Amino acid sequence: MEGSSLPVPQLIASDPDGSCTGDYANLTTWVPGQVRLGPLSLNAIDELAKIAVIIHGTPVDDDRRPRPFEFWAPDDLEVPSWTSRPELWRRAIDIFNQGAPSTHQGLIHRDFHPGNILWEGDRITGVIDWAETSWGPPDLDVMHSRANFAMLHDFDSADAFSVAYRWHGGILDDDHDAALFWAVSDILGFLPDPTQIITALIHHRTDLPDQLVRERLEHLLMITIGDDCD
Repeated sequence: MEGSSLPVPQLIASDPDGSCTGDYANLTTWVPGQVRLGPLSLNAIDELAKIAVIIHGTPVDDDRRPRPFEFWAPDDLEVPSWTSRPELWRRAIDIFNQGAPSTHQGLIHRDFHPGNILWEGDRITGVIDWAETSWGPPDLDVMHSRANFAMLHDFDSADAFSVAYRWHGGILDDDHDAALFWAVSDILGFLPDPTQIITALIHHRTDLPDQLVRERLEHLLMITIGDDCD
C-alpha cells in the first residue's frame, strides 16, 4: 500500500528466517494513534468503511499479487460444544461444505476489523497488521468486520458498517447464496471457540464474559442464516 492514500507503516527491514534477531521480525516506521476497543461512533464506523473501500479498490499488477486467501474454518469442522442451537451450526457447516462461489476477487486485508486500526479520536491514523494480506473476495473483509462488531459491540454497528461500505462504493456479491457462503465461512472461522480466537481483544474488555461473546456470534449466525433451525 506504499504510495496509496492509506496511513500505513512502511517496511524498513525484515528478518524472515530469524538469522539476525533470533526470530521472525519486521521493522517498520512508527505510526501514531492507538487501538480503540470500545464502541465506535457512526462517524468512526463511516471512516472505517472508507478505508475498506480504498483497500479493495487498489489495483495490483499480476506479478505483485499477494497469496490467495485461505479459509480459517477448522479442517475438522464440528458443532461447537457450547452451543444451545446445534442444528443452526450443522446447517452452517452444510453451507460451507458446498464450496466457494465464483465471487470477484481483489486485494483484501484479510484481518480487517476495528482492532487493527489506530485512531486519534474518530480519525484513522494507521491501518496495521497486514500479516494476512491476500487476494480474495472483499466480502471476507466486510464479514470479518461485521463479526467483530457483533461480538465486541452490537449488531447495529455491524449493520452500519455494511451500509457505509456500500455507500462509499464498496462492491459485494449480490447473489444471495454467495453472500450467505462468505458470511458463514467467516463465522465458522471463529470455531471451535471465539474466545480463543479473539483473546487479545476481549482481554481488555472485562465487560464481555466468554458466554456473551459466544452467544453474540451464534446470534449473528442466526440472523445470517435465518431463524428456522430447531
